[in-house]
Amino acid sequence: MVFFILRETARAGFWVFPKSCFLADGDRNDSLIEIVSYRVMFVNAQILDGVSIRCCWFSGSLQDGHIGLLDNRRLYLVRVSLVTPPLCSLSILHCIMARMSLKFIIFDLDNTLYPPASGMLKELGRRIELWLRDHFDLPRDEAVAMRRDYFLRYGTTLGGLVARHDVDARDFLAFVHDVPVEEYLDPHPALAAMLDSIPLRRAIYTNAPSEYAGRVVRALGVACCFERVIGIEEVGLRNKPSRDAYERALALLGARGSECMMVEDSLRNLRPARALGMATVLVGGEPDESADFVLESVLDVGEVVAGLL
Repeated sequence: MVFFILRETARAGFWVFPKSCFLADGDRNDSLIEIVSYRVMFVNAQILDGVSIRCCWFSGSLQDGHIGLLDNRRLYLVRVSLVTPPLCSLSILHCIMARMSLKFIIFDLDNTLYPPASGMLKELGRRIELWLRDHFDLPRDEAVAMRRDYFLRYGTTLGGLVARHDVDARDFLAFVHDVPVEEYLDPHPALAAMLDSIPLRRAIYTNAPSEYAGRVVRALGVACCFERVIGIEEVGLRNKPSRDAYERALALLGARGSECMMVEDSLRNLRPARALGMATVLVGGEPDESADFVLESVLDVGEVVAGLL
């Protein structure tokens, strides 16, 4: 099931919804709107400006009809027209920009291309705590607390280590990511097929080293699906969610933010991507204004892209 949030008030432009999705009114948590018939609508600005949508229904043929909009004061019957493509962001500006200029799709790696149930990220976390215990001679509970504190304050444990300690960052990265990925991941033909169906330039951008990322995509059987893998070393050891890390990644791709879609499992990491003009896709999270799309599975990304092109 896909959920979208209506941000503030409805505005003019292309509004694109997948069938059988639900829309959550961003101002009223108790209001859900089920879309069952139309996929794309163009709504008149004069009628919708300032209206807080509470519920809606559809009438007419698949080619042309009306949508009923009910706020606390009046009922609006608005003319809509069916157009294509089938999917798009609820951010009107993002929708129009994406349709005009989308060239790249950038995927995060861990817990995005593979699910948390694999246990891979848990093993990486265990190795982070081992490194902290050995390097700082800490008991386990203090290493766990340091890891959590640095993650929350700096985005990654390494971000905190670089900011506050004189450490060998590459030694840390090598130790943490010395994991037999083939024991956690299997080839994923459905993922490869989905990626191959996307007619955009495809890249990976991760806070992990690119060497580790290469082993992961080879284990998943999707290495040939990406033209570029950008790791933390390629962006000068700067990590998401730092804005300059994204700017460096875009420079390596030779891309503008407005030309890109970012796919992530972390909402915090999507916020700077959206601030740079990227269309944003959150995999496996809760709806938020920083995510243009919220999907249960990375396998749904292909459908989102198909709707934008």
